[in-house]
Amino acid sequence: MENFLSTKKTARSLFKHFIELFFKKIKYSSLSFDKHIITNIQIGGLGKRCYLITVNNSFQKKDINTMLLLFKIGSVDACIYRKNHVPKVLPYKIEIIDAEKRNTIKSWVIPNIDDDFSELIY
Repeated sequence: MENFLSTKKTARSLFKHFIELFFKKIKYSSLSFDKHIITNIQIGGLGKRCYLITVNNSFQKKDINTMLLLFKIGSVDACIYRKNHVPKVLPYKIEIIDAEKRNTIKSWVIPNIDDDFSELIY
């Protein structure tokens, strides 16, 4: 993942990001959301690391925020990935859309993406 970022890659920065991710997984391990609101997950973009998550119209704002956070740190239940036939990866981009209206509810892009690769994740 570090290869596509514009920040300098050192052993120290890689270790720092690993430790941050590890502690975020521990900190947010008790969070959950209503898994029934997810109707589909598609994966694509740079290195197949961009998620397009379709949710039904019975979602709540709290569930969307929690879902986005858990997908960012890779702490979503494995059954969700298996059900939608997508691999579990740390994403470069997450976009959550409404199934009925097809509009974007919320999206996230990894910070500090290198300009050479930024157009590949959209």
